Amino acid sequence: MAAITDAVEHTLDAEGLDRVHVLGNSLGARIALELAVRGRARSVVAIAPSGVNIPQERLYQGATMGLARIVMRAAQPLIASVSRSAAGRAALLAPLKARPWSTSPEEAIGVREGFAESRDFGRTVLWALMLDVPAVWTALTARSPWSRAWRTGSPPARRCATCRSSPGPASARS
Repeated sequence: MAAITDAVEHTLDAEGLDRVHVLGNSLGARIALELAVRGRARSVVAIAPSGVNIPQERLYQGATMGLARIVMRAAQPLIASVSRSAAGRAALLAPLKARPWSTSPEEAIGVREGFAESRDFGRTVLWALMLDVPAVWTALTARSPWSRAWRTGSPPARRCATCRSSPGPASARS
């Protein structure tokens, strides 16, 4: 995770950007949170960040990804023809994506390549999914936009499994 976040920081530096507003989903959300820990994010919207799930969820995700690799390797000769139809893409990608029928045939083939042909697949799943638990997120602050107090201007402190929630500075609210 550090290497990916380093690469994003390098891009920010190359563009002359110090602190930016960041939005990310899954791995992107994790990178956004890591940027916040490093002081590079002015604000973060993190949707389903990787690495914050409980051990049972990690086992389920690891098993699902391992099964997807086996299926993709076994079905490799059929992927191109199956991915031509929405129903085929749905069958192929259902465990991996929301609305799998809406993906393109090219994306379905790309997923197959990622799962079936990736050289370091097992090592990546082990280290990036199963064992990589962020320990530094306890220093992050977060606010809940669903709280009535938040909408009226006095956000309450909330606790969650991975972060200490607090109102944060007034400048972060704008």
